[in-house]
Amino acid sequence: MSEWRREPLSKLAEFINGRAFKPEEWGTQGLPIIRIANLNNPDAEFDYYSGTVDDRHLIQHGDLLLSWSASLGAYKWKGENAVLNQHIFKVVPSQYVNKDFLYYLLDRSVEKLKERVHGSTMKHIKKGELDDLQVEVPPLYEQRKIAAILSSVDKAIEKTEAIIEQTEKVKRGLIQQLFTKGIGHTKFKKTEIGEIPEEWEVKQLAEVCVVNPTYRIEKGTICSYVEMGAVNENSPHISYFGKREAGQGGGSRFKENDVLFARITPCTENGKTALVPKLESEVGLGSTEFIVLSPLKQILDPKFLYYFVKSDRVRNYAISRMTG
Repeated sequence: MSEWRREPLSKLAEFINGRAFKPEEWGTQGLPIIRIANLNNPDAEFDYYSGTVDDRHLIQHGDLLLSWSASLGAYKWKGENAVLNQHIFKVVPSQYVNKDFLYYLLDRSVEKLKERVHGSTMKHIKKGELDDLQVEVPPLYEQRKIAAILSSVDKAIEKTEAIIEQTEKVKRGLIQQLFTKGIGHTKFKKTEIGEIPEEWEVKQLAEVCVVNPTYRIEKGTICSYVEMGAVNENSPHISYFGKREAGQGGGSRFKENDVLFARITPCTENGKTALVPKLESEVGLGSTEFIVLSPLKQILDPKFLYYFVKSDRVRNYAISRMTG
């Protein structure tokens, strides 16, 4: 550690703010304009700029970026040539720092920078904060080793995420197949919701489960509590439970084997749904952001209900009925 030195973040690179575009310069042709939305959401649409681009604002594959307004974050640009919008710094490393190491250093420094934000509505950091924030910098040879280790971990994570994403696609297709064709059926009939096996029936959801049941709880009872953050997108399991006293505000109520269905954006679109396990209390309390579905015994299996409401057909219908 004796070879390490302490430096202001601003000494390790040049931080170049993006271009301030005039309203008439946003178009549909030319180079894509990188906004903060494009950094946080790979599916966000681009606007384009067809004018002359200053080299300082030109972004190429592998360039480092630091968003400094609204949503702070460090990024490595993975797209093709683009032009940078304001509120994002293009980070040009000095000769004394390895670019990959600097990326991880910036990513680590974001949490400290968040403690220095200014503004009441549009949170941002001032460029002077980069002068004040001191960071530990090892020699170049050690920077390269550290970056190589962290890069290998990132590659492993990317491969794992790709496998999970592909598995989820297979699962969605399987759900669609099983909930329309069943298992081993050879005879089918046409119904108002499409072709289904002859033995199946078409029913309203309210005929096979109670929507938002009104369970009675004595005021003051300490109940298991579920917030939206505890519900997963790809699993029926609830990650954690809190405690809440009954009578302290509104919210959803549920029991074991009920299904919690997110009714707000973007949680509905992301598929946040849970199957309630055995609770410490007889009745659980939850966020107002859930619709509770309680399957009728002898008619509907709770796990079947969970996977049914997870299907694209139900979720797309719910999304189409959103208001507000």
